[in-house]
Amino acid sequence: MKFEDIDIKKITIDKSIKNSFDIKLNNNYIDFWSPELYVPFGLDNKFNNYFINLKITDSAYCKLFEYFIERFESKLIELLNISKGELNSQLRYTDNGSIVYTKINEKYKKILTNVKNKSNENLTIYNIDKDSYLKANFYVDKLWYINNIYYYKFKLKDIIIV
Repeated sequence: MKFEDIDIKKITIDKSIKNSFDIKLNNNYIDFWSPELYVPFGLDNKFNNYFINLKITDSAYCKLFEYFIERFESKLIELLNISKGELNSQLRYTDNGSIVYTKINEKYKKILTNVKNKSNENLTIYNIDKDSYLKANFYVDKLWYINNIYYYKFKLKDIIIV
């Protein structure tokens, strides 16, 4: 699904196990394709997980994507009835532009994120280089409440290196 086709007003959250919530749209988890984004730092490994910070470029379509993320986070804040400071945003504003934090999808130490190039050849996450560009299928399903802060992650389901 394209991010611009998502009706933010229809997003819901439902209490799940322990201190977690399910984030849903039309009773399904949410996934959507990003525009082409810049990879300023390459693959990052923290806390035994892989992450990629993606820079939102200055194109009008990328700015629309940034606005979508802002509206998405505002909807979560509204549904949880919390202040902006109580949600750990996945969007960071820097002097060099906005960065969206994303996580490589893993389960039981197995990487589930599919990586391909524009010729549709299979690659691995280790082929994602610093200073490259990619399009990604983002996936969001859960919120966690830890130490008085709500957290969520944009997981990457599919990546196309362009």
